[in-house]
Formats: sequence, structure tokens, C-alpha cells
Amino acid sequence: MMPVGTMTQAVAQADKDNGFRSIASALRQRGEESNVPMGPAALPNGAGEPNRWRSAARLCRQYAGVTLEELYETRVERGPYGSCLHLTDQVSPFELALLDPALAEDLIFSELRLVFGVGPVTAEAMRAAGVRRITDLLGHHRFGGSAAWLVQCWERQDLGALHDHMRRRLAGAGHGLGFALVGLVRPEQVVVVDLETLGLWGSPMLLFGFARLHGGSLEIHQYLARSGGEEPAALILGLAALEDCEVMVTYNGRSADAPWLAQRCAYFGLRRGSAPLHLDLLHPVRRRYGSSPSVKSELGAPVPPASPVPHAAPGSPAPGSPAPGSPAPGSPAP
Repeated sequence: MMPVGTMTQAVAQADKDNGFRSIASALRQRGEESNVPMGPAALPNGAGEPNRWRSAARLCRQYAGVTLEELYETRVERGPYGSCLHLTDQVSPFELALLDPALAEDLIFSELRLVFGVGPVTAEAMRAAGVRRITDLLGHHRFGGSAAWLVQCWERQDLGALHDHMRRRLAGAGHGLGFALVGLVRPEQVVVVDLETLGLWGSPMLLFGFARLHGGSLEIHQYLARSGGEEPAALILGLAALEDCEVMVTYNGRSADAPWLAQRCAYFGLRRGSAPLHLDLLHPVRRRYGSSPSVKSELGAPVPPASPVPHAAPGSPAPGSPAPGSPAPGSPAP
């Protein structure tokens, strides 16, 4: 693997080149000059991920000598925190079909375990007695208060409160149900975010990328920090795009992108606006497809490493998570 210092020098060299020559070409050239082994031959037998190396080699061959201007519309964005390179692309036509609001409401309000004090056994007993929806409990002497709080959150579209409550009450299952909340927003209010960094915690961010719908097309924006001094500008411009969105979608963003953004903003003393609802695809994808390499490769996502935390016993909360039955902030007492 190429040392971080060598990679940084290669990026700096690409920055100095008058056409913003592709970073892939600069990295390859730098690797040859410094005799840094690259590709499958550089890996010990049985180590690393050959598929990734093959993909990287194919991309280097495909885009060798290609400038960024040939791939994207580019312009230099300037602001109070400096400048960075703004790359744009578009996929048109593009349609994003979100969950129907009526179906989203049915999915959420049929989950009786969202009511404080209702566990799996009680929920089954309620269904056997004819209780089908949370609204059926509004007049209940014990569960009516919690049911009313959930209805109020839904009516005022408090997506953050509802999502936090789902995660507390349902543990891992709450992540998947949280995606039903997108039925409350317009497709244009959903933003998909991904960051590229040097890979080590606390190291600089190189790229802030996001995609969102606009006028029937999917617009892709990437703010590239061509040097370390341009990172604050890329951060500010990327975060500005999140100010008017309602939902931010990531893959493993709760463990990577979100804390990384918070750390880099704190490092530069940058203020952040109110955060949108954050939905992480990693958890529902794992629950639906598992963690097999073949499935992850078909989905186009890297295979995450095995978690060192042992699996909890069936029916018990995940290690470190609030116990099922704990109330959400602001929810009424039972």
C-alpha cells in the first residue's frame, strides 16, 4: 500500500500541474519514481483485497492522462474560507420513487413496540385482542400518553424525534423502519453524501461529494480540496448543500462520515447548522442481505470488517445500546 506521505506528495503534484492532471496518473507516476510496489504483486500471498487492486488498475488504465475537465464540468469555487475545485455531473432523466406517505404511516403505526412499555410479548397479546395500530391505544389508561406523543411527532413531522425513538425502542430493527420516514418528504429533499479522506482518523478530508434530485435529473456535486489549505472551503461548501435538505443518506455514515465531519469542523472551528435526519444504509443492508462478499460486490459496496463486538442473544439489546423500553427524550412517562 502506498504510504500516506507519498500519496500526499502525488496529490500536491497534481495540484501544481496546469490542467489538474488526473490524480490517478500522478499517483501511478509517483509510485514508479519512488519504486513503491503497486497492484496485486505488492501484496503478500493471501493478504489484501485483489479485487480492489484489479479495479484500481483498470481505472488507472482507463483514465490515464485524462484531465478532470474532460470528465466533469469544473470551476473554482471561492468563499470566505478560501477556494476549492467544484466538479459537477448529471444523470438525466432520473426518478427517485419514495415510499407512499400512506404506506409509510401504516408501517410505522402498526409497530406497537414503539409505544413505551410495549415489548414483543405484549405486542402479540394486543394483536390477538384486536389492537392493530398505535392509534388504537390513544384512550388506554397506561399506553395512551406514549401513543399520543407518537401521533403528535408524526403530525408535526418531527423526523429526528421519531427516528431517535425508533432506534431506542427497536434497537437494530429501528434503523430499517426509519427509512419509512422518507415518505414524509419530497424526493428533492433527500441528499446522498459520501466523503473521501486520507483514511486515518483525524487526517484531512480530500473530497465532499453529494447527489440530489433537481428538475427530474440527478445532480452530482464534488468539492475537491486540491491541497490541505482548501479543506475548509470544501467543508463549508459541502455542508451548505445540506442546510435545505430534510434527509441525509449515507453508507456507514454513522460510524465514518458523520463523526469525521464533526471532527474536521471542530478542528477548523467551523460552525454547523442544524443537522438533517441521517439514515445509514449499512444497517438495513446487513439485515436484508447479510455480510457475504458476493452480495456486497453485487451492491457495489466494500465488505465491512467483522465487528469485534459479539452478537447479543435473541431478544436482548445490542451491547452499548439503550435497553428496550427506555423512553425517548420528551416522551411521556408511562
